[in-house]
Amino acid sequence: TGYKELRSLVENDVSSQIGQKFLATTNNIEKITLLMSVINNITPSDLAWTGNIIVSIYQLQSVVNCPTDLVPSLAIDFDPSNVPLAQLSMTYNDFLNMGIILNTVPQPVDFVFSNTQLAAGSLIVPTNFYAVTVKRAGSANKCQIQLAVGGNDTPNSQLTLFNGSIWIDIPESDLWFQVWTDAA
Repeated sequence: TGYKELRSLVENDVSSQIGQKFLATTNNIEKITLLMSVINNITPSDLAWTGNIIVSIYQLQSVVNCPTDLVPSLAIDFDPSNVPLAQLSMTYNDFLNMGIILNTVPQPVDFVFSNTQLAAGSLIVPTNFYAVTVKRAGSANKCQIQLAVGGNDTPNSQLTLFNGSIWIDIPESDLWFQVWTDAA
């Protein structure tokens, strides 16, 4: 569970996203594990974050949106599509009900997609690229949600960030992530 840096989703920012592009190796996704923590720069002892955390799975596009856009040479370099294949929205109380209490020490958090179409084996195509992203929504005005980032140790994957208008890839980094499938 080591990491080299933490990327933050700050207070009152509901447009930025932190994501991970990856190559699907099977036809389903049961859950995704991310290494997460929380900080509060105003009242460090109060780590009860507000708003929602939204975890989404997107297929990467395979064509450019505008004829004047540059066409990426690699499939992993395309942006995530505009419509998610699945989304989970969770509040602080949802985390508490699952027994998860985020603090300043990053810990693995499971986001379970087994009750979505991702687990059915009909949406995910092996050898296609996908992205898992995390963002905030609602009244997200307290605390910073942090995701651990490491070196790019997983082949066919890379960190991607959305700043509210464009996606920016960071090929030398990966989120600390794990994709769980129902495959032997």
